[in-house]
Order: sequence, then C-alpha cells, then structure tokens
Amino acid sequence: MRTHLTVDSPYIRRGVRTAPRLRLVCFPYAGAGASVYQTWPDLLPDDIEVLAVQLPGREERKTEPAFLELGPMVQVLGAVLRPYLQVPIALFGHCAGSLLAYEVAGELRDRFGTQPQHLFVSAQAAPHLPPRNRPMHALPDREFRAAVTELQGAPPEVLAAEDLMSYLLSCLRQDFTLWEQYTYQPRPPLDCPITAFGGDKDDRVALTDLAEWKAHTTGQLRLQVFDGGHFFITERGEQVTRKIVECLTPATQAGWLA
Repeated sequence: MRTHLTVDSPYIRRGVRTAPRLRLVCFPYAGAGASVYQTWPDLLPDDIEVLAVQLPGREERKTEPAFLELGPMVQVLGAVLRPYLQVPIALFGHCAGSLLAYEVAGELRDRFGTQPQHLFVSAQAAPHLPPRNRPMHALPDREFRAAVTELQGAPPEVLAAEDLMSYLLSCLRQDFTLWEQYTYQPRPPLDCPITAFGGDKDDRVALTDLAEWKAHTTGQLRLQVFDGGHFFITERGEQVTRKIVECLTPATQAGWLA
C-alpha cells in the first residue's frame, strides 16, 4: 500500500510512520518542491519516516513569496524542525538542497544543541569551494531557458508545456539568484558522518569537489557514485534510498563511530 506524503505543516510533508526510530528530512533542489520525494516513503523501511520540506513559492504554496535570503530561511526551518527532534534525524539534500541541509544542520546544532545522525549531500560541491559553473540567474530569458533545458532536471512533458515552464523558470531564477550568491561562513565541522552522492556523468559537480565535504565533519566521509548525470536521483531513486538505508542501519552506524 502506498504511503502518501501528508501535509503536516506548511513546511513539512510527512510520510507518517507509527513508531519511527529515525526521521529523514529531505530538502528539494532548486525550483522543486516536496513532491520530488513523494515515492521515498515506499522505498524506505517502516522505521524511517520521511519529512519532505516544502518551501514557500513551490507547488501548492506557489502564490506565497519565496525566500530571497538564506539566513531567514534557515532560521525558520530550524524552528519548524524543532518539534520533530524527539526522534533522531538525518538530513538529505540534492544540489542546492545539500547546501540548505548543511546550513540547517549548523542551525540545529548552534541554536538547539542537536545534530543529525547523518548528513547526506548529493550532486553538490562542498560549501567552501569557489563556484565552478557559469552563473545563470542573470541570463536573459531565452538563454536562461536554454541553460535550464540543458540541465535536464525537468521531464520532457514539463519542458513542452509553456505554462508549466513559465512557472518553473520563475522558481528556478529565484533559487539560482539565491544559491549562486551563496557565501560560505566558516564554522566548526559537524560531528556526524557525511555521505556524498554523485553521478558519474555529472558535468557540473566533480567527484573531487564532493570529496571536499570531508572538511565539514569530524567523522567519516563516504563517497558514493551512481550511474547518471546531475539529476541521477530522478532515475536512481531506489538505489539512492537503498544506500541511505545501508548508512542508517544500526550496525553501519556503529562502524561509522568505530
């Protein structure tokens, strides 16, 4: 039976579990909403509960103004997640969602004294590295659309639908404006292990840049490569979630700490 992501709050879509031992908080990539994780509850065991973050300006919240600054967004998400911290959490983000997951992890530690058990980052260079790609947010509309299409982050039916593309391009431009101006603020490394996922055909994020996430944990870093480009998670969801489960099993967690 399919487990749906239900609206738990304006910011949280939840794949409800009766007695989870851990909650996996999932942050969407630029321009996307919580629905990108709608299949994940069925791909994870019954003791892991999915919390998918839904930001304003996305999907059914599309009429709400999006965050234009990182600081307020991170502070709000920290407060939103606080009621869920009675169960251990892990954080997952893809692309810009990885940076958001990292920033929220720091917020939870610095503000509430709680760190995730594990941080999963996907298709995103370590935050302290300089940008490797040409900025897109200020491109003229035609060039911006061409660059977005080249990323192959949307299904063909969306790319072919003018109304959907108009909405998507607006969301993406806002997000690219925010994240392409991201400035890393040095902070002590997290104590939790980090697993960095990458695609072997991703021409935007080098595997060497994924390996640089080691600077942000006092624990271990594991690098896991999948077959695919920048948006490999859309085609490799089962493999990605299987690897997440492997990392979050008690036996593996004990090995991380050994």
